[in-house]
Amino acid sequence: MKALLVDDDRFVIIALQKGIDWKSLGIDETFTAYNIADAGKIIEKEHIDLLLSDIDMPHGSGLELLTKVRELGLTIPAIFMTNYADFGYAQKALELKSFHYYLKPIDYDELSKIIRQALEESNASASKNKAAFRQLWYRYLLEKRITSDEFMEMSKKLGKAITEDDAYTVSLLQLYPYSLGENSELICPFEDVNEVLDNIHSIFDSVYGADYSSLGIFLAYHEESYLMLSVIPAFDETRFNDGKNLETISEEIISVVRERYNIPCTLYLSQKACVTELPGALEALMKLRERHPDNINKVMSLNYLDITESHITPKPDTQIAAQALKSSDFDGFSRHFKSYMKNCLAAGSLSSKVLSDLLFEINQIIFSYLNENGIMARELFNNETYRVLTRNARLSTYYMDLYITYMMRVARQYLASEPEDENAVSSLLQYVDAHFREEISRSDLSEMFFFDPDYITRIFKRERGMSYKNYIIEKRLTLAKKLLKETDSSIRDVSLMVGYDNYSYFTRLFKKSYGVTPAEFRQNLN
Repeated sequence: MKALLVDDDRFVIIALQKGIDWKSLGIDETFTAYNIADAGKIIEKEHIDLLLSDIDMPHGSGLELLTKVRELGLTIPAIFMTNYADFGYAQKALELKSFHYYLKPIDYDELSKIIRQALEESNASASKNKAAFRQLWYRYLLEKRITSDEFMEMSKKLGKAITEDDAYTVSLLQLYPYSLGENSELICPFEDVNEVLDNIHSIFDSVYGADYSSLGIFLAYHEESYLMLSVIPAFDETRFNDGKNLETISEEIISVVRERYNIPCTLYLSQKACVTELPGALEALMKLRERHPDNINKVMSLNYLDITESHITPKPDTQIAAQALKSSDFDGFSRHFKSYMKNCLAAGSLSSKVLSDLLFEINQIIFSYLNENGIMARELFNNETYRVLTRNARLSTYYMDLYITYMMRVARQYLASEPEDENAVSSLLQYVDAHFREEISRSDLSEMFFFDPDYITRIFKRERGMSYKNYIIEKRLTLAKKLLKETDSSIRDVSLMVGYDNYSYFTRLFKKSYGVTPAEFRQNLN
């Protein structure tokens, strides 16, 4: 934090510098001025956290200085020092919301306590103001609920007056945290989105420095897709060494994120713009993001890219892809679409719109083929991995590659061989043979084995020579006959043991199949 000491008496300034342990109060740097004109220049140039000023000075009073500070919309805590107990001074100081009115001579211990209290109250107030300030930016840039004039007026009330002369750069940081595990499960290194936001915010603070920490804004643009928005105050780029500018400095953001989280990301930067131009700058960045979904681990700037350029994009050859799938050439299927994306990139036509259309085509081919083979594609892909990848595949080639890889892994698992394979039909038949006494419908089996209910009927007619319903009846009645022969269990208990809780219905089925009732069957045995 920074403090400004203002007094026309140089000895008082020196005494304050030496008599107060500023470091223990959290003050890293003290500025000095001997008149309000110089003090005003310092306040305009530096972010001052505390004002300690004499009131009565030859070339303007401390009250005049604080009046100008408040007119700028700044809420700097002010402590006045004076040799005179003047009620008029004290009243004016209170009107200007000064923190304390202190009578000389200076007691350094007492003054240190007052300074500490002023900073603590200011920090608490600043924290509330910062949250309100973030919300103000959110309403202006993202929700578009207020005009630029309303925004500037409200910023003044929050003590951070923004004018049309203030320039900013808008940035979008896109993280790509998802990857696929060995078993096609979705992996994400983050558990708490808010914690991620705080950590990334701290990276921005450390890279862009004090100007950004005090005046910059960091917001979640779209939490679900890990897109973050930042408003960076314009600053003098000559302070960077080696001729670096904002774009080259921003490359450090990419490096730190990759090193810390081992995930790819992209940072998009607008040109400098005044407050009234920022909504348009943000829209331009979104278009840039849509037009260039392939620039992973790069800083993308509007200064170097023409986002108005358009290209005619050829459609992918879906017949080749469909034939590859029917031939179980899953690698060929993947290569076909990944090659298509590379060709679009080389032609300058790759965009989020192209990826969105490609996603539709791939889904159509895979779902149609699975359904033709009796596999319920919608049930098969009814999981979080599919939902996340389809939601994000439109954003970048990185996620589209993951999506294609995932779809082919699942297709390979269920289509690498004919449905008669043990992994499909045999597993289904074995399950039914083990659980036929339970109430299991075709829909239940469909959800478990991803077969269409009608296809399940065809499987049983082909493999067992009868429908699924009749197969269950035959299994239950065969067991009922055995129990009637080999046990003394009552007929009602036998009915329950084979899966029928309706005794009358069990009796009718038994007689229909064997010509006698269960009781007659047992009687005939004797």
